[in-house]
Amino acid sequence: MKTIVVIFTDVKVDKADTVKFKKYSFNTANALRVGDIIQIGQYNSNVQVVKVLTKAHKFYNKQTGEISNEYVSTMQEEIKTLKLRDEDDTVVYGTLKRK
Repeated sequence: MKTIVVIFTDVKVDKADTVKFKKYSFNTANALRVGDIIQIGQYNSNVQVVKVLTKAHKFYNKQTGEISNEYVSTMQEEIKTLKLRDEDDTVVYGTLKRK
């Protein structure tokens, strides 16, 4: 597992221009590289990988984008796991939601 840093974009952004975007983080076991574009069903926009860290981290600060393994601020949230899958047009995917 490793942490990736992404930006939301529908077009590939040059490395120098990624500094203008707010950064988000996911943990993943998938072999991803800087520049990869990922479509995530829960979001209206694609994401572009801008950094791949060598290990997984636990928290990110939603205001600053800082990544940490210690909870030190109320602005931190736990980093979610991203799992890639090949989708099949003949399959309808769903998630069971129970209260």
